[in-house]
Amino acid sequence: MPAVDRVARFTPGKQGEGKFSLIGFNGQQNLGEYTAGIELIVVRRNEEHLGDWVSNSADGFILVTPRRARQRALDFEFEVGPEVVDPMAFDNSGDYLLKIRDVNGTVQSFVVSLQDTPRASSSFSRQVARDRASPAPGAQANEPQANNQEAPVDHLKPHPEPVAPQPNSKMPLILKIVGAICALALIAGAVYFVLDMMNKGSKDPAADSAAQEQTEQAKDSSEATDAADNAANAANAAASSAAPGSPCALTANAADDKTVISNCLSSNPKREDIYVLLHDAMKAERCEIVQRILRTKGRASDGGPFAHVYARYSDPGSQFTNKCIEKNANDSQYWTQRTKADKNFDQREAELLMERLSQK
Repeated sequence: MPAVDRVARFTPGKQGEGKFSLIGFNGQQNLGEYTAGIELIVVRRNEEHLGDWVSNSADGFILVTPRRARQRALDFEFEVGPEVVDPMAFDNSGDYLLKIRDVNGTVQSFVVSLQDTPRASSSFSRQVARDRASPAPGAQANEPQANNQEAPVDHLKPHPEPVAPQPNSKMPLILKIVGAICALALIAGAVYFVLDMMNKGSKDPAADSAAQEQTEQAKDSSEATDAADNAANAANAAASSAAPGSPCALTANAADDKTVISNCLSSNPKREDIYVLLHDAMKAERCEIVQRILRTKGRASDGGPFAHVYARYSDPGSQFTNKCIEKNANDSQYWTQRTKADKNFDQREAELLMERLSQK
């Protein structure tokens, strides 16, 4: 694969939208009348096609009408829609090449630098979720027949025979014994009631009141302690997992990994929400979510903490391990460099994130 040193920055906009900025590229000179359309394709760095990329051409190129295309000094920028952004949003590699066919038919390639994670359009997210949830063809057609074969037929089931009463039944004797026990219980209750009334007449009312007050105070103290414990437990739970109704919640989520991460990122989450999802995904070994967060967020201009996590976990000499991150010295070196690219990198924040992710 030939080396590509030219860069195309991608900045996501609204859901299903984004902007490419081709660094050091003259749009008019290379593309001619580019407002009529630009032939392009986005592939992975290893030249693999994106799974959800749709094209009628054998080589995978599509003709897109660029939005707000313009030349800005030495850079050429244009906006694209869902046909380009959605496949990137549902791909977890984070490493892309943008290929553009110029006026001479020559393919010019650019390494895509993600400024943030691409966000899929809402309609595309719903469609992918439906496609992934739908059964295989023919499954529904065969299901009624299988049910008919397995379901028992009611009129063929054996019915239990009625049990005739036994002539030597001991039921009358049992009833007599139960009646005698009940009578004794009533007599004992009456005696206890009379004795209790006599004792109440001789007790000090002030002592009874003091004892009652102490009981109530102990009860209030116990309730306050329980309330404090419940509050602490709730705070700890909130720190370790997202709220069940949150788009970034992973608990009992039947959606596949791509849908989970797309729904989360499409909700404009706070960084704290991303941290929580990353923790839960690493704990549950949901590797597609882990890789997508670390690789795409780690390449963002402010993604130092995510790059730091990837560098530490991929370091063969590090004690940090996770099934979703392979030990590789080259990867560790690469992500260490990405950490340095974050001009506002906060080492303290990164270490706190590492400590948080290491907690089970």
